[in-house]
Amino acid sequence: MKFPELRGAAIALHYIDAERLETAGMMARWVSDQLGGEAVVEEHLDRRAALDGADLVVNMVQVGAGLRWCATPLASGSPPSPTLNQSRAEARAEYQDTILWSRRSRLSSAVSCSSPRRRARLRTVHRARRVDVAKRRKIASEGRLHVGCGNDLRRMDGTKRGAGLRERRDIALADTPRVTVWNEYRHERAEEEVAKVYPEGIHGALSSALEGRGLEVRTATLDDPDNGLSQEVLDSTDVLLWWGHIAHEEVSDKVVERVHERVLGGMGLIVLHSGHFSKIFKKLMGTTCNLKWRHDDKERIWVVASGHPIAEGLGEYIELEEEMYGEPFDVPEPDALVFVSWFGGGEVFRSGLCYRRGRGRVFYFRPGHEGNPSYHNPDVLRVIYNAVRWAAPTPGATPAHGNTEPLQ
Repeated sequence: MKFPELRGAAIALHYIDAERLETAGMMARWVSDQLGGEAVVEEHLDRRAALDGADLVVNMVQVGAGLRWCATPLASGSPPSPTLNQSRAEARAEYQDTILWSRRSRLSSAVSCSSPRRRARLRTVHRARRVDVAKRRKIASEGRLHVGCGNDLRRMDGTKRGAGLRERRDIALADTPRVTVWNEYRHERAEEEVAKVYPEGIHGALSSALEGRGLEVRTATLDDPDNGLSQEVLDSTDVLLWWGHIAHEEVSDKVVERVHERVLGGMGLIVLHSGHFSKIFKKLMGTTCNLKWRHDDKERIWVVASGHPIAEGLGEYIELEEEMYGEPFDVPEPDALVFVSWFGGGEVFRSGLCYRRGRGRVFYFRPGHEGNPSYHNPDVLRVIYNAVRWAAPTPGATPAHGNTEPLQ
């Protein structure tokens, strides 16, 4: 990323394991940010999609203590060829030689930017970092540096070798998730001060914000038939947002079981603020989900996982006037901790937690007291939008269970 030829490049990472690929993507974005590389980083499980439009392909394979790699421009000419079982120092030296070769060559345009047309492409990619994620992917598909990691278990026709491989998740595929925003909708109708903050209800504010970002959104409330969450509604929901406070016990146990089964089956769930005491969240966590609280305080939400997809587009922290939640928060250790809140009274709180339950992803986000306008704050709404994209289910193999006959 320190090379000026790579500044503003679009990099497509490819690997066969979704979790390792996501980690590599987060690390690549962090490195780019630290070095000022201004790169656009994508993750792909599909090798053909990753290679589409490539100008230069770098393939890296770790074999024991040695590193084997090859950099190939998709044009005539060839870079210096690495040897088998190189040391890391030798690999780094040859990598630098390859970059120098690319600078001399006018053929590897993704790296050397020798053509004005391709320089314009990379400027377009750089500008794309400031627009919507879906638009950025479309623009970044032009003029990219592609990196493939590890051994590829796909045939040349793009199909996987072996049936029944466990499900892989690629968050880049979740472009248009169907969202349902559920709100108990009691405070807004009973309290005039809350109605002034959210005249269309909390669900109305959230749905408007998400629709404004191009998502397909419906709303549901506690007093709707079947609590607004019939089987038909849930079957057509990819991500469910949940806000509740004073009427947790009025939610039907049948509805809770229905939502629980959908989460285990792959539906994403985002639990907001006092939803930590909801039946569904406590069922998924298996704990009391208890905490400390106090009205009216200053909250500073610190980003502690800057490379996580949910933190994309944020600054170092978000500052709000909010209700205080304090530790200890009686929940299981999260798979990832994205945000930690500090309050004016001195308390701290884990305010952005990620979990996996079955095939589904769960995210808890702390802000959102009904009397505070937090769901009008652009950074808070950005977090919720990012969380929807992160939690959305993606295509994958259907897992098989039970007694199974041998393949051979």
